[in-house]
Amino acid sequence: MRALLSTRLFAVRPLDAAPLRLARRHGFPELELHGDLRHFDFFDLGEVQRVGALLAREGLRAPWLRVGAPVLNQLSDERRMLGLVEAVRALRLEAVVADMHTWGVRQDGAFQQVDELRTRLITNGARLVLDLPRVDERLLRRLPSDVALCWDLAGAITEDHPDATRLVDDMLSGLARGRLLGVRVAHLGDGIREPPDTHEAAILEEAWRLQAPGTLIYDVDDPTGFGVEREIVEVLEELRAFHAGEKRPHPAEGGGLFWSALAPG
Repeated sequence: MRALLSTRLFAVRPLDAAPLRLARRHGFPELELHGDLRHFDFFDLGEVQRVGALLAREGLRAPWLRVGAPVLNQLSDERRMLGLVEAVRALRLEAVVADMHTWGVRQDGAFQQVDELRTRLITNGARLVLDLPRVDERLLRRLPSDVALCWDLAGAITEDHPDATRLVDDMLSGLARGRLLGVRVAHLGDGIREPPDTHEAAILEEAWRLQAPGTLIYDVDDPTGFGVEREIVEVLEELRAFHAGEKRPHPAEGGGLFWSALAPG
């Protein structure tokens, strides 16, 4: 089990050294790059090379890149697609995560553009991962078997749901092992992605029991929206505490296999 910290937390400004040092200091040596072009323009090869050198200098790795609908829609332009491919090569990305909350899904549930993107990524050493708020059988029937999934916990199951565990079972129990490559972890509150709490810990524990996904992505917003270091440090401390198992559902019983696998970096 490994944990990636999304650079969404630092996305108020272009990626630079100071927040990366904070991430490493708080036990997150691996990152998921947040593909907002104002934060990290991976279509710009010079910017890609700058970020690659910065990561190496700070002793960090960024094996995943997540891109949202506005960027994904640009990939119909061959020049943009080639720019993404160059970034995959230069950064030695393992996965490109496509945000499927809104992109490429028609009302009948079929996906557009997935095959082309999947082929380009595989050819260049990366895997396509679809970031989803929900996993269901109808969706899976429409996907190639080598397309992996990442389940976004933020708002996926509300806290007032009478049986969250049963809902997790319904979504994941029929899924082939290895298909769920990652789980994206955050609590959705007041329109922003906040650090996870006991509700997310319980869901995550059940997801681990059923699927044992290999990667967690802590993907939260800057609570101020202004890059205030003190506030960012508080968020990082909350994430580290969650990662250490402080919000686990059954603290009296100890951490168990799952939470011991989440030992902070």
